[in-house]
Amino acid sequence: MRLTSRILSLCALLVATCEGPVGPSGPTGPEGMPSTPDTMSCDPSQTGLRAELSITPPAHGSFYQVGEAPLLTIRLLSGCQKVLAPAELGTAALYLVGPRGALTTRSANTLLNAVTDRAAKDRQHHYINLISPAYANPSQGGLKTLPDGSLQYQLAPITKEAAGTYTAAVRVKSKDEVEQIFPMLDLQIGTATVEKYASGDPNASSCADCHKGPSSGKMYMHHIEPGSSAVGNWALDLYPIATCKLCHNQDGYSANSTLRKVHAVHRGKNQANPGAAHPEYGVPADGSLALYTNVGFPVMPDQEKDCGKCHRDDRNLKLPSRQACGACHDALFFDTGTLSPPRTFTGTCAVDADCASRGSLAKCNTALSVCQTATHPKQSDDAQCSTCHSADSSGISPIPDRHEVVTRTRVRKIKLSEVSVSGGSGPLAAMMVGDTLKLSFKLLDGKGAPITDLKTNATLSGTLLIGGPTDDRQMIFPSINIKTGTGLVFDAATAVYTYTHSATWPASALAPLNSTGLLPRANPPGTYTAWLYVVETSTYNGVQVRDVGTTLVDFRVGGSQAIRPRHVITRDSCNSCHVIAQAHGGSRRDAEGCSICHTAGAVDRTVGARGVACTTSSQCPGAAAGWESCQDTNADAKLDTCIITVDPTPGQTIKFSAMIHSTHYARRLGGYAARSSLIKPGALTYIGNSNRVFDLSEILFPQDVRSCEKCHGDSGASCSANSPCGIGQSCVSGKCKNIAFTAADTAACLGCHDTAAAAGHAALNTWTDPMGKPVETCAVCHGPTAEFAVSRVHNISSPYQPPYSREKE
Repeated sequence: MRLTSRILSLCALLVATCEGPVGPSGPTGPEGMPSTPDTMSCDPSQTGLRAELSITPPAHGSFYQVGEAPLLTIRLLSGCQKVLAPAELGTAALYLVGPRGALTTRSANTLLNAVTDRAAKDRQHHYINLISPAYANPSQGGLKTLPDGSLQYQLAPITKEAAGTYTAAVRVKSKDEVEQIFPMLDLQIGTATVEKYASGDPNASSCADCHKGPSSGKMYMHHIEPGSSAVGNWALDLYPIATCKLCHNQDGYSANSTLRKVHAVHRGKNQANPGAAHPEYGVPADGSLALYTNVGFPVMPDQEKDCGKCHRDDRNLKLPSRQACGACHDALFFDTGTLSPPRTFTGTCAVDADCASRGSLAKCNTALSVCQTATHPKQSDDAQCSTCHSADSSGISPIPDRHEVVTRTRVRKIKLSEVSVSGGSGPLAAMMVGDTLKLSFKLLDGKGAPITDLKTNATLSGTLLIGGPTDDRQMIFPSINIKTGTGLVFDAATAVYTYTHSATWPASALAPLNSTGLLPRANPPGTYTAWLYVVETSTYNGVQVRDVGTTLVDFRVGGSQAIRPRHVITRDSCNSCHVIAQAHGGSRRDAEGCSICHTAGAVDRTVGARGVACTTSSQCPGAAAGWESCQDTNADAKLDTCIITVDPTPGQTIKFSAMIHSTHYARRLGGYAARSSLIKPGALTYIGNSNRVFDLSEILFPQDVRSCEKCHGDSGASCSANSPCGIGQSCVSGKCKNIAFTAADTAACLGCHDTAAAAGHAALNTWTDPMGKPVETCAVCHGPTAEFAVSRVHNISSPYQPPYSREKE
């Protein structure tokens, strides 16, 4: 698909063209006779759809003025250029909306001569059905068919339309609904100043960061899910937010605006009164919003507070309104000045003064001993919004303060540079058994100035993780605190830190985390990885803030083979949704390093793991469910620590490939792997640090999970026979492309295919060799060239496959 818009000279036309998928080539014509695209055999359901929109230019200058009546020309074409009559199509609908402001976009009903009665029997309102048009003023009409089959639509003269950028668009679907397009054409009314969308250019909007399928090219939003159409109405979301606003505006086909829909859906699980009517700012009840209370905005760490993830400009700071803010803060009713339900804060209180840090409107609910905000000054319009909620520090409650992501704004932005590993005695300085690993690095602040007090500054910590090889990682040493002992040395002259590890390089790796009965694996030659991260911990307004400098450095072990980083996934792919993907309290911030700890054989915390301090078992979170009790752990006859006594999540793997697939598909998992869970049978839960339960069971990837390339991105590195790509990548025309997702692997596959049948299938096709090593035979049927190759069974684009529903079936 492509979207184009041109402003030509006064004697020219404005043209927009949209091309659907190209169908199979036809038979070769007789020699010497060129093939003719306009043939009687052309089938739009097979060859795709095209549309051409043009409009008569403004009489004077680059925008239309009062009294002008632009004339639209529409050509609906098959992929081989056959002109199609609207009756040959399943859908052909004309829209015109503008201007583009969040609170100003409306269907241009007067210009369109469109019906505005939402109770219209044929449901044709706020748009024109080109197959069977209905008009607000039948005598005025609008649609005309030209001799060549093209359509002309005469807009009414411009009168009181607000100045700004308008969009004309035609939604077109084939009769079988497989082919869909939604071409658009922009025009200016009353001004030459072009208005932009909050999410940026519709062809590359911020929405695409999470929702665009790399193979299908489609946006996975609400309308793509099969429902009223067997293949979904995916074209409605094709160019967000431009196509969204064609129906969802302040007076459009939908009674609820894009502004409300987008904010509320991404507020998701934190909606307080989902879908409630707010007549004070013109939105009716919307029951669909309750369907999204299991959505968590993926930005880390502060989720929907990070407005800048979606907004490509600063209107979220400079243009607050009741509708924009109320769509997220949906418990607030501006006409009555009340919050229903009240906002409740953590902690306890006895008097109102105890709630002062929660804001000027927070009061102590003495019946519950909690701070709450239950009121807000009444607002009859948006005029005073920016007075209190300013874009700078002048207001009582500035937006930058309320939506501040302190882990980005209240930190020095420390970083590591010039990181290298040395100490190897083997070929090309490869690490060999018995060698002593040394790590050199510089620690800098955000301005590039050296940080010289890592050794003495208690707010700074340094951790080193080492694992490998990159094609099958296991941990080599336990987590290393580089500030412990005398291993860390600082050279003031060069501003270089050197850490020398106290233990020599071992012949074998550690046993996988929390595993029992698994023997340590020998360390084969290959590329190994050192993950160093330095954390600076501070406190701002009573909240702990972590600043992290992090880096991965690869080095040789056991031979002179080429360095091959692990690029099965890429950090850029993860960060496109998460901004800064992070875990373990925000200290680990590089997804490419997660598999150093999350290795084959590793499981979550199990029997014997220590939790929180206690004096009675009733203080242990898992005591009521029978898997944790308070025990004496220091032989002083006093109960002091919660201990896991029965594994609450038996066999819960934390191997990264399994864990990450399960997490992104959690809501739709079959539940077989967690069938014996004592916490939530059949649901995805993990026991983490301090025996804390992590319930991830409502997470779902924001597009079709079969869009493997979204996470398995290309590294883009240059490559050759002498400079191979990293693990998971293949050299194609001198550039590294990801092939990791084409390899079948039991752990990864069962991460999504979580059924007894799938587990049995994998088990039956895993053989144990005479040395006791399991050998998977997945590639026989699911290898890259096999009949049931992953790339084939996960093919969702050619031909197009509708996605699964959001909810478990």
